[in-house]
Amino acid sequence: MKKFFPTEHRLNRYFFNKSFFFLFSLFFSFNLLGQNATNGGTIATNQEICPGEIPELIEGIIPASGGGNTSIEYLWMTTTQGNLGISNWDIASGNNNQEDYLPPIPGQTTYYVRCARRQGFSEYIAETNIVTIKVLNSPTAIINGNPGTTFIGTTVNFSAATAFNGTYSWDFNGDGIIDCTGQNCSYTYNSTGTFTVTLTVSNGDCIITTSEPIVIQNPYVNGISDPCTCTDPLNFYDTDDYFVHDYILINSSPNETWTLSNMSLGNLYNNAGNLLPIGTVIPETSPGTYYLDVWFISGEGFSGNVSNGTSTLSTGTTDPCNCFNPLPIELLSFEGFINNKKITLKWVTSSETDNSHFEIERSLDGNRFDFVGSIQGQGNSSTNQYYSLIDENTISGVTYYRLKQIDFDGTYTYSHIIAMEIETDNSIVAVIPNPVSDEALVRFGANLPNDSELEIYSAIGKRLQVYPISDSSQKINLKKLDKGIYFLRIKRGYKNLGKFFKIAKL
Repeated sequence: MKKFFPTEHRLNRYFFNKSFFFLFSLFFSFNLLGQNATNGGTIATNQEICPGEIPELIEGIIPASGGGNTSIEYLWMTTTQGNLGISNWDIASGNNNQEDYLPPIPGQTTYYVRCARRQGFSEYIAETNIVTIKVLNSPTAIINGNPGTTFIGTTVNFSAATAFNGTYSWDFNGDGIIDCTGQNCSYTYNSTGTFTVTLTVSNGDCIITTSEPIVIQNPYVNGISDPCTCTDPLNFYDTDDYFVHDYILINSSPNETWTLSNMSLGNLYNNAGNLLPIGTVIPETSPGTYYLDVWFISGEGFSGNVSNGTSTLSTGTTDPCNCFNPLPIELLSFEGFINNKKITLKWVTSSETDNSHFEIERSLDGNRFDFVGSIQGQGNSSTNQYYSLIDENTISGVTYYRLKQIDFDGTYTYSHIIAMEIETDNSIVAVIPNPVSDEALVRFGANLPNDSELEIYSAIGKRLQVYPISDSSQKINLKKLDKGIYFLRIKRGYKNLGKFFKIAKL
C-alpha cells in the first residue's frame, strides 16, 4: 500500500536517496529516538449513509505501534476520488491527532485513512486500513396537485414525482396516519382548516419526507354589487316596474350544482323581467366559480339562499335601491313584428321629459349588443307617442333587441329585452363579425341535423379546424391563423350540408 505524507514533506520523501545531509540527519534521529512507527493499527469498518445524514464516529480499533518509545502522533487523510492508486489525498478537517475521528456530513462517497508516526519523526509512514463512507442514492419526494387553497367537500388528486424503485406513503391531514400508498392518490376534505400533506418516499436504501400545507375553507358568496345604483346600464324599465341589476358570485369546489334554494324577501328576475324560480341553476363560469346575473324590483331588494345540497349560503341586497321613475319617459310598450323576414320594432311612450332620442340595439347571444338605428325623441311630451324602426339586415335564428333611451345630457337607460326568431333551412346563416379578428360567432339554420360539424378550410382547400355543433350557434377562434380568406362548411358524416361560406381574417 502507498504511504501517506502531509504535502509539506513530500519533497523530502522524493529526494530521500539523493541527499546526503538528509541521510545523516535521519541516521542521527534513529540513534536518538529509535525507529519510526511501523504499524498504523486498525480503524472501524465502512459506512453507508443517506444524503444529509451525519456519519458515525470512525473509531480506532487497534492503535499504531512499532518503532521507538516516543508517543504516537496521528494524521487523518481523506479523498473522494476512490481508494485505489490515489496520490492526492488531503488532510481531513478538524482535530487530526486522535485515534478516533468524526467526519463532517459528506456530499458524496468519501474515503478516510489514519496515518501514524513516532514523536520526533517528520514522516507519517504507518497507516491503517481505508474506511469508505458511501453516500447512497436518495429518492425524490415532490408533491404535485396541491391547489394550496380549496373548499370543503373537494376531492384533491395528488401525485408524487417518479422515484426509481420508490414506494410512496401519504398523510393528507397531518394526523400521523398513513391515508394512502401509491404514486397517485386522492383525498376528500370534509372539514375546514389548515392541514399538512406529508409524502414519504423510500427506495429501499434511503427515506425522504416532504410536507406542504393545504387550506380548506367554506364556500362563500362574494362580490354582491351593493349598494346598488340607479345608473347601472343593465338596469331596465318595463310597463310596470324598474329592474335593478345585481349578481350572485359563489366561490366553491369545481363541478358542483348550486341553485337558488329559497327567497325570504322579494324575487329575482332575468334580463327580460321573467321570474327566476327556486331551483334556478347558477352556472359554473370557471372551475369553482359560479356566477349569475340577476335583477330585482327597485325599492324591494331581495334576500335568499343558495345551496349545493350540502352547504347553504345567504345572499341579498343591503340597499333596496329605490329608483323612483328612473326613466325620463313612461314606456307603455316595446315589441317586435316579423314581416317577410324583416323585423319591425315598435314602442309607445305616454310621457317624455328631456328625451333626446332612442336607439335600437340587437344581440345574437343576449350578451353583446350592437347598434341598429336611432329615432329622434319628442323632448317633452305628456301624450302618447308612437315610434317604429325596421331592422333591414335581419339574421336568421333568434335575435335579441332592446331600446336605449338617451337624455339631452347624455345619460341613458335601457328597456327590457325582447327575442325575435326568423327560421331558415340554410346551414350557415351569418358570421358575426365578418371580417374576423380573433373570435366570431357562427349562426346556423333552424333545421341543422344532430352530429353535424363545422369545418374551416384555407383558400387552397386544406381543412384547418373542426368544431362539433351542439347548438344554434358556435364560437370559432382564428387567432392562430394568418390573415386572408377562409371558407366555412357544415358536414355530417360524409355528406356536405349547404354551400361554402366565405369569411375574411384580419
